[in-house]
Amino acid sequence: MNNRKYIKNSANARQRFSIRKLTIGTASVLLGTVFYLGTSETTAQAASADSAEKEVQTVATSPIVKNEATTVKSSADTNAKTQIVHQKTAELAKTDVENKTDKSTVQATEANVDKKDDKPVATKDVNSAEKVRQNTQTLDTLKAVPTNTAELNESKAENTYTDFTVDKDKIDTEDSVTFNFSTNEAKAGDVYKIVIPETTTDGFDGTTKDGESTDKNPATIDSVDFGQFDSSYGTATKTYDADKKQWVITDTFTHDNTSSQPIILTTSNHFRDDKLHSTGTFTRQAFLYKNDHLLKTVEFKQTVTDSVYLYWEQGGDSKNSLYTTKGNKVNVDSNENYPLLANTDYEWHLNISNFNENFNYGTTLEIPMPENFVLNTDATNKANNSDLSAYNASFSQDGTVVKLTLPQLSEAQLSRASNIYSAVKIIGQFKMDVPRGNTQLSNSNQPTITQQTNAVGDKSSSSINPVTVTILGKDHGLDSLPIGDIFTATIDPDRYEFKSDGSIDDSKPVTPMEDTRNHNLNSSISARNTTAYNLKNVVMTVNIPDGMNISGLSVPSNTNGFKYTFTLADGTTETGSVDVNNQSTILKDNAGKLIKKVVLTFDELNAFESAPNFGLNGVLAKTYADGSEVKVGNNLHTDLYVTADGINNSSAPALFTQNQIIVEKIPVRPEVHYNTITASGRQDNKVPGASEAGRISSYISDLLNKPEKLTYYAVLPINTVLSSINKTALPRDVKITSFKVNGRTVVKISGEFTATNQNWELVLNNSNLITHLNLSSDLQVYLALPEGEKLSNTSYRVTDQSLLPFVENSENAYRLTTSNWDVIAATGTYSKSLAQGNQDIDLLFKGQSDDKGSWNMTFSNVLVNSEDKDTYNAVVVSHVPGTDDGKSQFDFKLKDANSVQVVNTATGDIIESGIEKYYSTENINLNSIKWDDPSLKSHFVTADKVTDWAKIKTVLTTISVVPANSTYGVTLNGYDPTFEKDLNKTAYGSSVAWTDLLKPIVINAGDKNSASITISGQSTINFKLHFNDGSQADILVPDINHTYKDGVDTVNKSDFIKATKNSDYDNAVNNKDYSLIPKAVLDAIPNGYVLDVESGAKIENSDTKYPNGMKNGTAEFGKTSMYYFDGDTVVYNLIKANSFTKKIIVVNCNNKLNTFG
Repeated sequence: MNNRKYIKNSANARQRFSIRKLTIGTASVLLGTVFYLGTSETTAQAASADSAEKEVQTVATSPIVKNEATTVKSSADTNAKTQIVHQKTAELAKTDVENKTDKSTVQATEANVDKKDDKPVATKDVNSAEKVRQNTQTLDTLKAVPTNTAELNESKAENTYTDFTVDKDKIDTEDSVTFNFSTNEAKAGDVYKIVIPETTTDGFDGTTKDGESTDKNPATIDSVDFGQFDSSYGTATKTYDADKKQWVITDTFTHDNTSSQPIILTTSNHFRDDKLHSTGTFTRQAFLYKNDHLLKTVEFKQTVTDSVYLYWEQGGDSKNSLYTTKGNKVNVDSNENYPLLANTDYEWHLNISNFNENFNYGTTLEIPMPENFVLNTDATNKANNSDLSAYNASFSQDGTVVKLTLPQLSEAQLSRASNIYSAVKIIGQFKMDVPRGNTQLSNSNQPTITQQTNAVGDKSSSSINPVTVTILGKDHGLDSLPIGDIFTATIDPDRYEFKSDGSIDDSKPVTPMEDTRNHNLNSSISARNTTAYNLKNVVMTVNIPDGMNISGLSVPSNTNGFKYTFTLADGTTETGSVDVNNQSTILKDNAGKLIKKVVLTFDELNAFESAPNFGLNGVLAKTYADGSEVKVGNNLHTDLYVTADGINNSSAPALFTQNQIIVEKIPVRPEVHYNTITASGRQDNKVPGASEAGRISSYISDLLNKPEKLTYYAVLPINTVLSSINKTALPRDVKITSFKVNGRTVVKISGEFTATNQNWELVLNNSNLITHLNLSSDLQVYLALPEGEKLSNTSYRVTDQSLLPFVENSENAYRLTTSNWDVIAATGTYSKSLAQGNQDIDLLFKGQSDDKGSWNMTFSNVLVNSEDKDTYNAVVVSHVPGTDDGKSQFDFKLKDANSVQVVNTATGDIIESGIEKYYSTENINLNSIKWDDPSLKSHFVTADKVTDWAKIKTVLTTISVVPANSTYGVTLNGYDPTFEKDLNKTAYGSSVAWTDLLKPIVINAGDKNSASITISGQSTINFKLHFNDGSQADILVPDINHTYKDGVDTVNKSDFIKATKNSDYDNAVNNKDYSLIPKAVLDAIPNGYVLDVESGAKIENSDTKYPNGMKNGTAEFGKTSMYYFDGDTVVYNLIKANSFTKKIIVVNCNNKLNTFG
């Protein structure tokens, strides 16, 4: 756009030519060079010496130069060449212009024509291949041609656009829809608004209670996210207008630009009871306004549905949710299917969920029952009253179908109905003659709930497996059933052995001789009535095996009452009873005798009811009854006999046996330790460039070994940069490094961890280099353990070949967490300023350099093309940061010809093709640069003309094309030559950039968009105790090491020990007064030694080697901390306790002092 305007304005200008050795590509116009193509065979002539000198001097006195104007003489020789030549970083074809058209045919060729400008030019003979050749030419043979002004005057309005679209025609609740606002005609001062109402004329209302509107709690259930514009263009804000019940996105532009902005509306399904009473498909709208004038309206449909859900209480088939009226579950196992009695009530339990009473225009639950079923309506209504009464529920039976009706409720009734989950109980019996044999009854039709959800008649339904039962036949009476079909029982052993993985091996019941305490040698002794009959006089007899010394019977609480008889070791018996609802206890013989048999009698054991779980309490015997020794390897057999009245008299009692082997030791669960270490990621902000947009954290709750060697790998999202690492809780020797895998940054944290509180946290900023390619990414955290160790969740072990590079191919690495990381951004072409100090693993907005590190640093001026099409003819003018910009506090210097590179910041690749670079020692005023100023290039020279790189102050870079969805950074790699003197100082990046469709964007040093690098640091001085007699090694006392902010804090002796005389040591020891001497120091001093306070402290140098030729010195008390203080050590002497020289001072009568000792 700008280049075309420049050519247009130059079309009628007087033609003047100078012979200049300069190869021109598509970026030439950006540098102010105008050339003409045509049929003329005229050879370009050199300009006169006077005119050449005049032109150069005019440039030199241009206001864009801050320093004094300097006249640069040019030779009058026709072969003279200007100093302004291109540095070619990519070989471009040099093509002499050949004009083969007839002299009567005139054609103008415009350099830098947009690729989409394919409108034919009005001419008789056009050769497209020739056009291509004309795009690059050597100015030594420059030829003039008339300009096709008709083409140059083509109205830009024909190519302008403003559009507002929606990506979906129809969405559901808990869904999202994206609107896209795009324009290439936004002017500075324009205000665009996107308005999204929360209500519709056809009944939709997505708002919450009236009056709840605040920024933090807007009166809407929907949420809206939007792409923020780059600050160079303007600002975008989001508000909720509670009065009009609508979202409003306001885009205020401060710069002409081309942009595309997404607005994402996410819908909810939690509607206000008093707002929305109907499902259906509603027509919603969104509006685009420009300066308060409506430009466009888009529509989309939102479908609000309600899905009621029906299921059997225990899932699966109806038999799994079948109970007696006394609450006993008929089938305790899904594989069982016990027959029922005819003419006896039973209960079927169902559940209704996702029932929204606000959308209920009438609901019916129909349960087709097998034939002969009769609903006990009164019992059913009573059983369901507490759950369903608020819904005015009613039960009825129509033939074999049991119906539950839930009518539409009034507003008053809705206010009282708050349940959205209901349990339903159906009570009834199969009224029929008892069949001869067991008979299965079923209904093939499924129970179904159907809810009408609006006045139109839309419905939601759900079905479950049909009801099937078996009716007990006459020939299966209690007196004819085998005893094994009447009872089941359990007897658990003392213990089980363990498998190698730590799980119980239930095939190996044991009792250990090592356990000599009283405990249950058998537990969970119980019997269950598995019939539909109520059993009378149920007797459970337990024969205690020889080898067990049982002294009591463990009884659980809340039994149903029973009588007991103990047969004791001497043959006598003892009887008693336990009442209903008893407390847990151990029943013992009053005389303390051992029990050899237990008989328990229950008056009744109802259908499908279980007796309580009992335990035989005691210890292993030393000998058997015959006097032989109880030995390891012997087998103990516990027998349980169960019988009841009314069963087949010929049947013996049901017998159940539990065997257990005697072992020597108590089984020990194998130690299969799983390190318990977790990690999590959290994103708090989706705005590009947002600081502290989220965090990645780790947590340790259990370690196998202390210390434990751990290596974490945090894979950062590609749309973030690392801001900081919270490592205060990490071990002192932890190492933090980074590396790249397929363009992704991996932060590696490794060290020996000893405590559960040694966690870490990475703070991430959202990148401000956002294109369509990195709007969405993810974070990943992995952990590598020492060989043979395991993590608590082994299912996440890293074996995928594509992931192994992230963990440096570790064979024992586990994934701790992964989560998405999304950035919502408006797209366009814009410039960004980034920097990287010696503490940064990547380019970011605020760089940090540690004063003990390298003086190397990088500033990068990045051109972001987040559009889906290429942008052409980019120019970036970069100021080399220094005090002459008025904001920077130190001078950054370039090193050599390789100091300036164009880098694809997403891949790290250096771009060479289509790149040209120029250098100037002038401090050019970026704000005064005109993109169409033909004199601009006269301030620059190519790399081969530079004699002192440290004097370069401005760099001009041209980029022929920045591909779609790419970020190209002009990186200035250099150093601070006075690094050690620039502590706590900051330097700022600054630049101006433009393209053929983008007007210049200036980033001034120190403004809100200017990246920076701050040099800072802190130094830690250690503390140790030295044995004056050299008898032992020095003792480090890390607890009183002191850390100072370099250039700010003063190092004082009192920071370590405040004591000034040796008697302070005695006082600290005797009175535990640690105010003068820290407790950590006293605890470190071994017996027989004391601290020699009065001899003072000395400071030992760390002998650290520093980069950049920086010298190492020794820390001093009373001095401000500097970089070389780090690692130095304060040393106090220890001497033997009896080695103090004591002085006695006596004052005599003559006032003379006498000293002894």
